Amino acid sequence: MKYILSFFLLLGTISTIFAQSGTEPNLGVIQQNKIFENRLSVIFITKDVNILFRSPEKIQFVDLSSDKLIGDLPAENLVRLKISKFKSPENITDSLQIFNKEEIHYFEGENIGVISVVGQSFIAQYKLVYTSNSLAYGSSVENKVITNVQITEQDMQPLEYPSNSLSDFEMKKYAQKIIKYGDKYAVRKSSDFKMGAIVNNLYAYDDYIFLDITFTNTTNLPYEIANVEFSIDDKKIYKATNNQSITIKPIYQLFEHTRFKKQFRNIYVLKKFTFPNNKILNIRIYENGISGRTLTTAIKYNDLLEADTF
Repeated sequence: MKYILSFFLLLGTISTIFAQSGTEPNLGVIQQNKIFENRLSVIFITKDVNILFRSPEKIQFVDLSSDKLIGDLPAENLVRLKISKFKSPENITDSLQIFNKEEIHYFEGENIGVISVVGQSFIAQYKLVYTSNSLAYGSSVENKVITNVQITEQDMQPLEYPSNSLSDFEMKKYAQKIIKYGDKYAVRKSSDFKMGAIVNNLYAYDDYIFLDITFTNTTNLPYEIANVEFSIDDKKIYKATNNQSITIKPIYQLFEHTRFKKQFRNIYVLKKFTFPNNKILNIRIYENGISGRTLTTAIKYNDLLEADTF
């Protein structure tokens, strides 16, 4: 009798355990979600205020975890975000209320959702928390609303890409590193119209070539850059019809072309390429305006073979 009673007690305990696990199957998932959100950087947001997220790379896409968040991409590396004032039509049960939009009421400290920004080599996620205007611009530092968020390496989680693929952010870091080296080298030089072009150095990294170029102007007329072009041409052109020119477009440049008085230095990144010895890589700088001063600098294939590495 004692063994039978023990058996039923054990059976009842097992049934209770299975009943609890059956009624609350998502507790572990809920706890994991809370832990995940607690690890994210918190951005406070309030009504009628846009928040801008600035990415060092081109943004591939943005995910908003809640329909209370509204956003767009005004630029390739910029996300604009705000909270919705009214409920969306799919959340309104009465079809007549679509024309009389129902306003959303937020409470202090409410978790609005998570924004995920995916760049070329990273993903960054932030937790959005509501705060009222009185706290947003008050003396409280913790609840202060920030309208301009720079995505930093601290918030980036790396994405796995092929080892020979560089993002814009990585190319910018290498280009800035080259700038710090100085321009003491001179692989090739050219001059005309009292203008000069100096190829300071060439750098090779995986499937990329970094060209460090300085343009000089010894006249009193400022030079306004229209464009800088790269092309592979024949060394000797016997007939115009025989010349086969292949244009190569840089995939990245450190600085935008601008107007300069005496000197302009820039880093251009080209995808790795090869060409025979009877051809050269020409670098041409064009000027805006009537004068249209143009300067060409030639790089030999041996110059590329002797490029430095990082």
